Amino acid sequence: MSNTVIRDPNDADQFSLDRLRSCLLQAGFSGAGNLESYDVEQMDATNASMYKIRLRPDAPDARLPRSLILKVCRSQEFGPSEVYYYGRDYREADDIPLLACYDAAFEDHAYHLLLEDVSDSHRNSWELSPNSEYAAQVAAAVAKLHSCRWGPDRIKEVGYPEMDISQLDRYLAHVERGCAPLLEELMQEGRHDLAAVARLVFDKLPAVLRRRIRQFPSLCTLVHGDINPGNILVPKSGSGGSVFLIDRQPFDWSLLSWFGPADLAYLTVLFWEPESRRKLERDLLKTYHQVLSGRCAADYRWEQLWIDYKLSAMQCFYVAASWCIDPTERTEMRWLWRRELERAVLAFQDLQGGELLNAAE
Repeated sequence: MSNTVIRDPNDADQFSLDRLRSCLLQAGFSGAGNLESYDVEQMDATNASMYKIRLRPDAPDARLPRSLILKVCRSQEFGPSEVYYYGRDYREADDIPLLACYDAAFEDHAYHLLLEDVSDSHRNSWELSPNSEYAAQVAAAVAKLHSCRWGPDRIKEVGYPEMDISQLDRYLAHVERGCAPLLEELMQEGRHDLAAVARLVFDKLPAVLRRRIRQFPSLCTLVHGDINPGNILVPKSGSGGSVFLIDRQPFDWSLLSWFGPADLAYLTVLFWEPESRRKLERDLLKTYHQVLSGRCAADYRWEQLWIDYKLSAMQCFYVAASWCIDPTERTEMRWLWRRELERAVLAFQDLQGGELLNAAE
């Protein structure tokens, strides 16, 4: 990994043939010396600048990839998390769902990543309708990721705080700022039914989460935090092959050390149609539990995992609330947070969330 951030790959002082050769040699590509030139092609992207780097060796060379992806991100909201994601947190791990990273650097709220290019073989899963094979692939990928940093000791090895109430309180201090505005919006709509469920969750869930942390402080992992279909790369062939989890960019208030099913509930509750969630969620979690138990976490019982998933589904109410903190965002993103809220309410009902909250008193 380098110390200098590439902000513009077309600037020879920042990105050059020598630098590219050096990155490839350090990554183990013995044919890097045959690299004669490269082309830079800007790609469509929303929250970062993305470039395809096409490699031009002096002769066809099977020892070199045909292309790489350069991601350049400049934002006050994100720190070095994604650089750590690829370059530090899972560096020693085997069989994990990450793209290979050949260079990375962070400086002054800017960073770059030089990544493996799998665009010929993979695509994101926005247009994919969830089925049992997809659910199993995702569950296994998330379990492999979580197994590498399972438990407080493994989390602290890479500099993250263990799961504790202070981390939860920091998260709640941010998201709860949106709870009252969300409830007010629902009452103005006359949706007293939705408001009643949301109010119950906002009133009771924090105490249940705090109790869970005190009872099971070791049953936690380093979570991704944004497992959505756009961050899941699946084989274009539709079956077989690896699944990759990309784009870990938490906010400074995000939960980092948390219980693993939260990553899956975020996906199933907020991004899957309710019918798909109902049909696939239990098998998804069974696969997750099986893979996780086979790699670590032998003491994580299915019954506890199932409860953690239910609690995580209720956390999705806070995702909707977070859009309501800023008045402008509350209006502009209403189409999104209303859908998220409605799906969270359905999950709450399907999973008998009220019984779980009341039983914890």
